[in-house]
Amino acid sequence: MMGREAFNIPSGDTRCRVGVMARWSVLGLVVPAFASVDGINKLGPALPGDPKYFVEISDLTVAPGTLVPAFESWINDYSVSITDPHQDVLFVIPELNLSKWDSLNTPRIILDGQNFEYNAIEPINMIVQLNNSIGPVDRTIVLKLKDPSGQALLGGLFPREHDYRIHITKPPVFEKVVCPQNIIVTDLKGNILTPVPLSHHDVCRVLYTFDMPEDAKGARLKVQCSEFATGLQIDGKKADPDVTFLASFEEGMVSESVLVQCMYEDPAWTHSKHLERTVEVTLQRSFNLSEVVVQMLVVGGAGVCENDRTHHFSCPLPADFETANLLVNCDNESVEKYLQSRVSGERYDVSSGIPLEIPAHSTYDLVLEAGDFNYVYAVDVGRASGTTTIGDGALCSTLSCPTGWRMREDAWTRHCSGSMCDSFLDTNECCYWAYPCTTFPCTGDYVLKPDAHVRFCIDGGCDAALDRDNCCELKTNIAQPLESKGPVVNVLAETVPDPSSRQTSRRMTDHDGPWLV
Repeated sequence: MMGREAFNIPSGDTRCRVGVMARWSVLGLVVPAFASVDGINKLGPALPGDPKYFVEISDLTVAPGTLVPAFESWINDYSVSITDPHQDVLFVIPELNLSKWDSLNTPRIILDGQNFEYNAIEPINMIVQLNNSIGPVDRTIVLKLKDPSGQALLGGLFPREHDYRIHITKPPVFEKVVCPQNIIVTDLKGNILTPVPLSHHDVCRVLYTFDMPEDAKGARLKVQCSEFATGLQIDGKKADPDVTFLASFEEGMVSESVLVQCMYEDPAWTHSKHLERTVEVTLQRSFNLSEVVVQMLVVGGAGVCENDRTHHFSCPLPADFETANLLVNCDNESVEKYLQSRVSGERYDVSSGIPLEIPAHSTYDLVLEAGDFNYVYAVDVGRASGTTTIGDGALCSTLSCPTGWRMREDAWTRHCSGSMCDSFLDTNECCYWAYPCTTFPCTGDYVLKPDAHVRFCIDGGCDAALDRDNCCELKTNIAQPLESKGPVVNVLAETVPDPSSRQTSRRMTDHDGPWLV
């Protein structure tokens, strides 16, 4: 006979979670329909220690990146590729199906061997530190869910736990991997030299300059690339980072440049190519450019230019000459030389050793350069002979116009109020307020010249008639880019010259005399 009646829970029994339960009588045996026996909950989710205790997650995502493959309950191994080399953390976000556990008996979560404390009713965000270096990341993390009781099946052979493995990859910080960490330069006596300006390790510089005594013969370099760099080149040749490199000055040269390249190659990231950053190290001997002897000659004109002041040359020329063929020579072939118009700002290279045709009746700066040193002469081209004695005032061409002002085109015929020019008293007489060509409105088929930002309107405000050809050019004169016929090169750093394209000083003459006319 089968009957049904109330079932009373014994006092103090905390394992039974049902106050009233049905019972069935079969052959005189009374069996509760639901009961908790030895930690096994027959009514709700399995409790810790139960062989059926649930140790799986319902979903898994990461940020940044995407799991491959997408999460499935039966897949344990995943991968994620992080593309940003500067990303330093990965967020791992598991989700729990709370219907699988009693709210007080959720599983332990362990990430890479470390317990993770969490609140089951709040979203779970786990932070994985990727690395504290500039190198690549290639590692696997393990997310484990485990029965908090620590009990296992079959005498401990099968612990109640579940592992999810995530393989993480991230590229290195390329620009830092190929940046020299330190460049140590010593003179031949072993004294350490200091770069000018000082190096800042948070910025990868592409130019280092080291000042040396005038009588220095050379220096030794030791380059320290990053620990992740795979090679070193100095002046285009493979070098041993543990061996110092000897750089010697060529005869008569005041500076010597060495090109350093830290390199990185890894098939996983560089696709069978190598990356590099080129750094130029310049060794510079002290040099007094004021002692260089300079001579200037107008070919077909009045002959040698007069150096009538310490910083001033006058080159006489007949009034009807519109251009002048100027030849510049100095007694040190390592010095670079160029003329720069005080009117238009245009530069003229005078290092070739042959006469250079330039506009006459104008004023220029002759700039001498050796390494980072420079020295400037004022040059009047086209002032007729005999005009040096007009009035008692100095020539306007000897005045350095203030910032924003330009030398007047006829400054070679104007004079300052005194025997020496004064920027306060003589600026209006000798100079005019300069309007850059970028303020000039080119119209029709004309557009601004590429160097408009360093050009200025001819006299005061920009004039449509005077300055169109000075500031603008026809669109048809603009060079069109050539069609690319090779692979695109991704440049990681500022461009610096390679050994085959370095600027070098050129001899002005091959004969014994001072001039080649």
